[in-house]
Amino acid sequence: MRQLLCRTLLPVLGALAAALPVMAADVPAPVPAATAATAVPAVNATPPVPAVPPSPSTAPGIRIWPDPAFTHWPAIAYGDEARNIAFSLPVKLANVTGSIGWTGEKTLPFTTPDKAESISGLLPLPVGAGLHRATVTIVEHAWPLAVRIADAREEWPIAGLKNGFPVDAQGVPVVLADRRRNLSAERQFTLLDGVLPRGTGRTLLVGDRLESLGGDVWTGLDAELRPAFDERYPQHAVLLALAKLPDPLPRTIVWSPGNQVLHGGAWSAEEERVLGVLRSRCEQLG
Repeated sequence: MRQLLCRTLLPVLGALAAALPVMAADVPAPVPAATAATAVPAVNATPPVPAVPPSPSTAPGIRIWPDPAFTHWPAIAYGDEARNIAFSLPVKLANVTGSIGWTGEKTLPFTTPDKAESISGLLPLPVGAGLHRATVTIVEHAWPLAVRIADAREEWPIAGLKNGFPVDAQGVPVVLADRRRNLSAERQFTLLDGVLPRGTGRTLLVGDRLESLGGDVWTGLDAELRPAFDERYPQHAVLLALAKLPDPLPRTIVWSPGNQVLHGGAWSAEEERVLGVLRSRCEQLG
């Protein structure tokens, strides 16, 4: 058996030995290292990742404190009544003293409290038409404040609304000074007089358009339309809209205060003053 295997394997091994030189010759020679002239350019390195900026939540913040300001004031005041104007003061430092007051008048002292961001108070409204100035002093800092009292018979300097209250072109609060009327006596003397002057201009419609379902009740009306509405103080919005009256004066002025006022029945004495101040202005214009 061993002789048979040897006789079988010897020819095979001899054939393999003869084929080895040929196979080795067929193997490709190793590629020589590239020279400097034929070198392949190296791949650019990955650029460094920029440093991540710190999160805003970890950076210290700087609080911006509002300046002292008037916040609420009457749009119309009678000369024989005492009204107030409200102010708000920031509490940047607790337990410090300050004062507020009109120029030439006695100041109101105060001390800022603990655990409060702001304090508020009232100043008596000045008497007399013109620009009235006040000063707020806290520690060593001072802030000027002002309010403009305008005669209701003259041109109204109302140029806009700030938080629903009338202001002039410079943002100074405006109060229209009017006289108190005895409506019952005026009706009686007017009837006895027999003269009922009216304007000759086009009808003026001012206020809320009463919009609903894509339309409004003003569409198609033969009148000058002046939309004006404020959800909190519709009577102030109408003062802004009527600050400039057309020439000639309209024969009829119609005020639409809005659905909110109509449904709530919130007709107040402040709104009644609008009718009186408008009458004072029209009487002055003739």
